[in-house]
Amino acid sequence: MDDSTVVCRVVSLLLFVLHLLVVNCSAEETAPYFLHEPQTLYTRPSDDNVTLSCDVLPTTADVWWLYNGVRLTSKDGTPARGSRLRVAAFPGVKPGRGTPGVYQCVANNSVGAVVSGEARVIPAALSPAGEGGRRLPDRRIAALQGNVAVIPCLTAISSPPATTHFQLNGVKLELTKRHIILPSGNLQIDSVQLSDGGTYRCVSVNPVSRQRLVSPNTVQLSVQVSSDEITPRFTWTPQTNMAVLRGDTLVLECAVEGWPVPTVVWTRKDGQLPLSRVSRRLGNLKLQNVSQSDKGTYICQAESSFGQPQASISFVEVLESPQVKFLSVTENLVAVANQTVVLSETNSSLIHVNVTAGKTVVMTCLSSGVPSPAMTWLHNAQRLIRSELISING
Repeated sequence: MDDSTVVCRVVSLLLFVLHLLVVNCSAEETAPYFLHEPQTLYTRPSDDNVTLSCDVLPTTADVWWLYNGVRLTSKDGTPARGSRLRVAAFPGVKPGRGTPGVYQCVANNSVGAVVSGEARVIPAALSPAGEGGRRLPDRRIAALQGNVAVIPCLTAISSPPATTHFQLNGVKLELTKRHIILPSGNLQIDSVQLSDGGTYRCVSVNPVSRQRLVSPNTVQLSVQVSSDEITPRFTWTPQTNMAVLRGDTLVLECAVEGWPVPTVVWTRKDGQLPLSRVSRRLGNLKLQNVSQSDKGTYICQAESSFGQPQASISFVEVLESPQVKFLSVTENLVAVANQTVVLSETNSSLIHVNVTAGKTVVMTCLSSGVPSPAMTWLHNAQRLIRSELISING
């Protein structure tokens, strides 16, 4: 293999790209590597263009850009070289090749080349939820005074995800300690009172474009008073199946009502709840800094002094971002580099190894992640293809 840069890339359904670089360097020049890779950008309708950037060392490296895997040239109406790339924000606007899509920065010198992870230019957008944007029917909900009322909201389709607030009888609802808007967009009202009754609408706001969309359907809440004992019943149950990324926060939503007001108890079928990372608000379970040990079945149970306990079950799957673990480099079956370096989305390393021309070199790295990531080897920013001289296992 010639003096070059080889990259072990791992890509999973989570779209993270990681790098392991092994260099045979006989020249004084250093192989290029990234201090900063281009990041995905959301654009507003008022933006004529946006700028993607990458920072590369050594500064003498030649830098160019790929758009959907194809090298950009000056004919495309945008600078063909340099660490800053200005692209039109929307299709049909010069410069650029139509612009929304996947961009990558490539750094090259006499030692080799390296390609960045994928960055996207995405127009900020907001559109109604529901099949084909059709209007959903209005709803009427009755809640027992003193219980938790749930006002459902089917949040708008938004890129990036929208923020949500509510209107009550046409006026923006001012949240108090009794109100909580959950990740799903639903509103929960603790110790609901007669004064909480009325007509609710949810409003979705795109955080980039500031576009707002008022739900066309309404939720009519009526609050009832009861002196009779009522068996606990669910007014909202957690999703049957939930997926969460390791390190993120998981919220399982659960709401019950009855008289006397029932208590919500959370348990785990296959283990104990991690008390140091768990909190509860109203009937919801919040689990912070999720790990693989949190995978399993969670049970929301409603209990009161009247009637039989009721239970709802949710299975939680924990996803993991891809990682690459560099293990070794051997030359004619003799180790010339043997160390463990774990590379992740936030930790990318450049590993230099000197080898002898004409010898057989074996580079070993392992990947991990949930779901299992696919692995690709790159040579000077180009995908490595099996041949008589190159074999790839994994």
